[in-house]
Amino acid sequence: MLTGSATFTGEPGARLHVLSPQAGRWTIIITFTNPVNGNALQTGLSGTVSFAPIAAAVAGLPNSAGATLAKGTAHTVTVTIRNDGDATESYFLDGRLDSLATVPLTSITPSTLSLPESDTGTIPQWIVPTDTTSLAASAVSSAPTTFDFAPWNGEPDTGATVSGDDASASISAAPGASLTQGDWDIVPQQVGPFGAAGAPKSTTSLALTATTLAFDPGLTTSTGDLWEQGTAARAAFAPVLVAPGTTVTLKATITPTASAGSVVRGVLYLDDSSAVTNDGPSPSGDQLEAIPYEYKVG
Repeated sequence: MLTGSATFTGEPGARLHVLSPQAGRWTIIITFTNPVNGNALQTGLSGTVSFAPIAAAVAGLPNSAGATLAKGTAHTVTVTIRNDGDATESYFLDGRLDSLATVPLTSITPSTLSLPESDTGTIPQWIVPTDTTSLAASAVSSAPTTFDFAPWNGEPDTGATVSGDDASASISAAPGASLTQGDWDIVPQQVGPFGAAGAPKSTTSLALTATTLAFDPGLTTSTGDLWEQGTAARAAFAPVLVAPGTTVTLKATITPTASAGSVVRGVLYLDDSSAVTNDGPSPSGDQLEAIPYEYKVG
């Protein structure tokens, strides 16, 4: 599977990765992360774009319906990767089945709010997993309320349809594509007009549901999974920090949960994570390699 990666050197260096990049012209948007020295009028930037795939060494991962794993018995998988970039990487593993699931996401900031909000109020945020094909957002409120929701980069910005006091909106990716992963925000607002006294007090409860590749309940990892942080599962997340030129081995454990005789098919993704987006300290990440697996439950 072709992997595209871009390395940019400024202060500090960074790497971006895309699995199976779509054909056509791509645009890379570079922004300053505050604080920025007010005397700085420009900054140097250099970079390269490579289409060489990331190559991890994988051991113990079954990839045939002829491979049989006993139900309830743990089976260890190792993924060894060398960081050939010029910046520290934060690696983790993500195990997905080959089927879609509709998953209620859990907000990482409060999602039940009193309106109107203050200027310093926290915007409700969710972690949207990779390989998400659609999102559905809703607001259940005590007074007419609308909202818009968008990923951390601001596009696409989707507005809601209001019905009584409540509102809803949805967005779907183009066929064969997926929506932006990482931080998504829902920004609610009461519906006016209001009198001289201003908007009355009200409450709203916000929710976000994703249609995404199902997480494999029979696969756990030594690193935890960033994308499961946005679900009810929310296992501990401890990515491995790897300095340039350093090699590390990550571990996954397959403990089959499906019924005996079932064939399980999925993909073990090697991903990296970032703790910073345009919204500040908000988690996101990229897929580096997709490693298929398949086995029969004995």
